[in-house]
Amino acid sequence: MGFKKRAKDAGKMLGITLVMSVLLGECGLRIIGFENPDFYEYNARVGWKHRPNMSAWARQEGEALIETNAQGFRDRSHSFEKPGGTVRIAVLGDSFTEAHQVAFDEMFSTRIESKLGPCGAFSGKKVEVLNFGASAYGTANEFILLQDEVWKYQPDIVLLALTTGNDLEDNIPALAGAKVRPYFKLEGDKLIPDFSQNTPLSTGQSIWHSTQHASRLAQFIQRFR
Repeated sequence: MGFKKRAKDAGKMLGITLVMSVLLGECGLRIIGFENPDFYEYNARVGWKHRPNMSAWARQEGEALIETNAQGFRDRSHSFEKPGGTVRIAVLGDSFTEAHQVAFDEMFSTRIESKLGPCGAFSGKKVEVLNFGASAYGTANEFILLQDEVWKYQPDIVLLALTTGNDLEDNIPALAGAKVRPYFKLEGDKLIPDFSQNTPLSTGQSIWHSTQHASRLAQFIQRFR
């Protein structure tokens, strides 16, 4: 009985120690301002999108506060209906367009808006530039996003920011490594969307992504990995 009691007490102490270690680690990382957030969530159509209504710091390449709107884009909120007297430009692209490395006012889409506003060609009109960029998007992701969501905002101009390296590779499963993303395949003279690689996350992956979203300790582990 003495051995069993000692083993039980040791188990309790170990459990308490582990819980305290986790709490101290979580608090310590928050105190020093460590963040490695998971900015994205799975999407059955485009593969992934920014989490909506998120605010967190990105510090892997530079330092910038990343804030997303209710639709899951790094941009201000915009109504679907275009206001009168407004010229809307929708920008599609990958991490260059998403621009997690710089502040919102330094993104090229924001700078385009500020530069075109006083431009004589748009005299008397308000210019709105909407940013639909997301890291690692290829043109397949962007075309599906254009059809599903971008047209809802009634853009007058659609600007595709194309990276001539991996944006082309991302359209070919053999070159992209068959990552979780949509593709297109040619059938006759038509391009047909192929969602066979865009598989939902497993239960374990979903739990880990949710944990990483909420816990700085999980974010630290992900950065270490």
